[in-house]
Amino acid sequence: MVNINIEIPDELHRKLKLASVLKGTTIKEYVTNSLAACVTARPQAKPKKTKGG
Repeated sequence: MVNINIEIPDELHRKLKLASVLKGTTIKEYVTNSLAACVTARPQAKPKKTKGG
């Protein structure tokens, strides 16, 4: 597990807190699930070829 510290606007924090309460979960679980869904829903980009590689 990795810790990531970010600064977000107060209003976004309030919205995250409310959304997590309505889902019956913690902010950490809500954000983790939201990020996982976002990453899973998007196709992975292919790495660009570099010179000589």
